[in-house]
Amino acid sequence: MRSPFVVLALAYTVFSALYLGAATLQLAVPIMLSPSAFDDAIPRLPWTVWVYLSQFPFLGFVYWQACGTVTWARNLRGMLAATVASVSVFVLWPTRIARETVDADAATTLAFRVLYGTDPATNCLPSLHVSLALLGASSFWPERPRLARACLGWAALIIVSTLTTKQHYAVDVVAGVVVAAGAAWLTRGLESAAVAGAYTKRDMISSARIPM
Repeated sequence: MRSPFVVLALAYTVFSALYLGAATLQLAVPIMLSPSAFDDAIPRLPWTVWVYLSQFPFLGFVYWQACGTVTWARNLRGMLAATVASVSVFVLWPTRIARETVDADAATTLAFRVLYGTDPATNCLPSLHVSLALLGASSFWPERPRLARACLGWAALIIVSTLTTKQHYAVDVVAGVVVAAGAAWLTRGLESAAVAGAYTKRDMISSARIPM
């Protein structure tokens, strides 16, 4: 059996290849999105890029807590489903938003420069940042409700930061929530079917052992 950390490394490699490769496989010219009145009302807060980037330690924490439990496979499958769905949209119907010049302290400006240099501007809608944050937070429900609520609070801050950093518009966030809900529904549906199948198989074996 492979080490969970080997599986994590493989999963992250697949995610990176799909996410970063989408920009080179686009089948249409990216559509420039326009901010809504709601987006215009949200102030740009450059310092929240650190909240935005906390997605990476957040997902690492989720994986660490889930490792060796029933939520581990649920977590990976849900995120893979969300990634495949989102990348499909990035390729078939790419969108982009204008990226503004950052006026902040040196560290924050550097963070934005690295972010802009590694995150394709056309991976906007749906927001995979939102989808993965929600899936990470919800993967512990209902087995560990207190942890799930704490992670949901962290995920909520990350989601808000997608708007205050102007990395996404509200429509991207809504689409990201929809993708997360769909991935969770699919993953938990498959999980329930697998459990039901296991019980059915066990009952059939038990029945076969009953002497006539």
